[in-house]
Amino acid sequence: MPAAGWTQQPFDVLHYAIHLNLTNLSARTLSGKTTVTIRSAQQPLQQVSLSLLSLQVDSVRVGNQSAPFTNDDTLILISLPQPVIAGDSAEITIWYHGQPVTDASWGGFYFTGNYAFNIGVGFDSEPHNFGRVWFPCIDNFTDKATYDIQVTTAPGYKAYCSGVLQDAITHPDQTITWHWAMRQPIPTYLASVAVSPYTELTDTYFSRRGDSVPVILAAQPADTSKLRSSFIHLRAAFDAFEACFGPYRFDRVGFVVVPFSGGAMEHATNIAYPRFAITGNLNYETLMAHEFSHHWWGNLVTCTSAEDMWLNEGWAVYAEHIFLEKTYGKPAYQKAVRSNHREVLQYAHIRDNGYRAVSGVPHAYTYGSTVYKKGADVAHTLRGYLGDSLFFNCLTAFLDSFQFGNASSYDFRDFLSQCSGVHLQTFFDNWVFHPGFPHFSIDSLSVQQTASGCEAFVWIRQRLKEAPVFYTSVPLELTFFSSSLDSVTQKIIFPGGDCVYFQFHLDFYPAFVALDLHEKISDAITDKYLHITDPGSYDFEEALMTVYVSEVPTEAILRIEHNWIAPDPGKTSVAGLHISSERYWKIDGVIPAGFTADAVVQYDGATLGSTDYGLITNSEDSLVVLYRAKPGMEWMIHPAYSINTQGSSTNKKGQITINQIAQGEYALAIRDFSRQPTDTAAPPAPCVFAGINLNGKHSAELDFEITPNPVNDSFLITFSNPLKQPMTFSLISLYGARLQTGVAEAGTSQIALSASGLYGGTYLWIAHNGNTFVAKKLIVIH
Repeated sequence: MPAAGWTQQPFDVLHYAIHLNLTNLSARTLSGKTTVTIRSAQQPLQQVSLSLLSLQVDSVRVGNQSAPFTNDDTLILISLPQPVIAGDSAEITIWYHGQPVTDASWGGFYFTGNYAFNIGVGFDSEPHNFGRVWFPCIDNFTDKATYDIQVTTAPGYKAYCSGVLQDAITHPDQTITWHWAMRQPIPTYLASVAVSPYTELTDTYFSRRGDSVPVILAAQPADTSKLRSSFIHLRAAFDAFEACFGPYRFDRVGFVVVPFSGGAMEHATNIAYPRFAITGNLNYETLMAHEFSHHWWGNLVTCTSAEDMWLNEGWAVYAEHIFLEKTYGKPAYQKAVRSNHREVLQYAHIRDNGYRAVSGVPHAYTYGSTVYKKGADVAHTLRGYLGDSLFFNCLTAFLDSFQFGNASSYDFRDFLSQCSGVHLQTFFDNWVFHPGFPHFSIDSLSVQQTASGCEAFVWIRQRLKEAPVFYTSVPLELTFFSSSLDSVTQKIIFPGGDCVYFQFHLDFYPAFVALDLHEKISDAITDKYLHITDPGSYDFEEALMTVYVSEVPTEAILRIEHNWIAPDPGKTSVAGLHISSERYWKIDGVIPAGFTADAVVQYDGATLGSTDYGLITNSEDSLVVLYRAKPGMEWMIHPAYSINTQGSSTNKKGQITINQIAQGEYALAIRDFSRQPTDTAAPPAPCVFAGINLNGKHSAELDFEITPNPVNDSFLITFSNPLKQPMTFSLISLYGARLQTGVAEAGTSQIALSASGLYGGTYLWIAHNGNTFVAKKLIVIH
């Protein structure tokens, strides 16, 4: 049963005044009192319930009057001496003591050596908010309040809490009371206390609003030198996040070092930072950036419920990538995005027990890979949808509008749609509210040379990886390269469905076309491209291939895609051969004659989540490399590869060298006669299902004109010359479906056709004969 505070309360907490005694850390106990200032939301308010976990309540007063209460170690139920009418406030003071608890896995209140500190979230607890382990409160994400926190410590100790230090009073017994005030409203899980023999490093940053913001980094004296070195880029993070997300809106920047082995906690202005990450180098600086970014994502605007934790944590992971981009440049951003995306595709569904949407995650996976890692994937893709200007301007506007409040995914969607002018419902439906991924690939490219250049027809295929429906209205980029490496990028909107064609006029003949070359969309592919001018080894990292170039006569572009989806099954002629159902590669690019290279890939079927777990069922010696030059062709066994089992043919791990790679697709297969044959299906037809060879050549003999075009009712196909032989024609929809077909006999000069049965839109009318064709757009208006 959820703890109190999880549901809507009939009152609002305005302020917490917390007084703690933490003078004897070895006793592992605390004692104190908290005054909770509430405002009634109902008429009249006669009872108040507050959460307090496993601490003993000594007494309760409402104003100056003693109040009866009950306490079951979870909930304090207080009867008010006089009812409080709606809109009026009351002060309730609770005295309590005891040994505070920790969560079964992560979070709570800790006493470790000469440290005492809280971690404000409990991963296993319900609710996750964990203010209730050290003060009575309403423990949810939406009830935000201001704070005064006074902590009395032993001599030589300091207390760091949320907010700004007001004073430190030394008592006759040399104990010290540290008074901190947090004037920005925050939920209970972001309030903090940390006690130890601390010293501090201080600085001042200047916000874009013109505010001077004090900076305090607190650690024990032995750690301050390493702390300074590990935080040299904190100012860079401050500048990066202000540039991208708007001004810093809190009164202080603060990190306090604690001996917590499980990570860090983004307490407002007083981040609990793990001692293990204070190394004197920058190995953990993305952790620093992540926690600090919560002062925009989570601390400033908090998710309305745990089911939308991606708004806190997914965006904080994405902020790590922004920090790297602003500190080290765009290649560092791209590398981080690519690495994160690979981890999502390979492991998130394993760690989270299935493919999940980033919004609406169950309680057990609130702090899982889907929320953190895929949440960042979704943020990166949203940037690709909107473009940098709209993306960052509207994020800043969103944080301004919702500052010190709460938001749901629906609030986020509606605000960004209004701000950007881009209808984002389909984006949120596809990427946020549904699990899985799309997979986009180029099915075929056909080119017609004209007097003014070339007409390029590109058929793009969509497949799904554990997603329930096709993705719609997806912005994609196609980048065309000439053989001399000139390039042009064309933007398209993929409307939906499984196969769509697009036509482009180009000034040059395209030697290579790349889909999403700059990786703006996080579909079920990890890829990388490189310009190669010299022999050597080239690591394609998250494309999971290393290429060893021995000959490169002129500069080449090599792009390798690792596709995290089953390859087309094909119809293999080898008995017992089973193709992978998990992945395949595509090698493409501008590859000059004489280019010679080998590739090395690793195989791993040893554990759940490894790349070939479902494939390798027997000896690794049975592995086979398959190859085909393009989609729609049959797979063949590659003629030159070698398997290195690295000492064992049964541990399911090793590497394969593929000699003399060429443009095309590569997949792994295995010979296993014990398995049921599943690979007997014919390869799927190309996107055009009319038997048309879109990789054929343009035929001047078939050239024609369409009049009128656009057309309303009827139209004419007029051939440049009477046909010398019979010709087949097809009318193809935007989605690749054949709508009309027919045959024109030799000698035909003109064909009259009707468009009355067609919906308004764009179609492709194709005259084809074997491996020759002419294709032109037909626009229908009704």
